[in-house]
Amino acid sequence: MIALLGIRRIGKTSVLKVLANEVDGVYLDMRGLVKRDDMYMRVADAMSSNIAKMKKLPRG
Repeated sequence: MIALLGIRRIGKTSVLKVLANEVDGVYLDMRGLVKRDDMYMRVADAMSSNIAKMKKLPRG
C-alpha cells in the first residue's frame, strides 16, 4: 500500500495511476469514505474489476 501526500494540483494522482499500470497494480481512490465497511466494498470492487491484473501478481 502506498499513500502519497502533497499539496493540491501537483500530479499525485497521475503519478500513482502511471505506477499502478507499470507494476500491474490497482489504483483506489479512498476519498469520501466514512465507514470501514465502505472501504471494504471499495477494495472488493477494485479487486473484482481488475482480476486479470491480479492473476499476474506473484504468489508468496
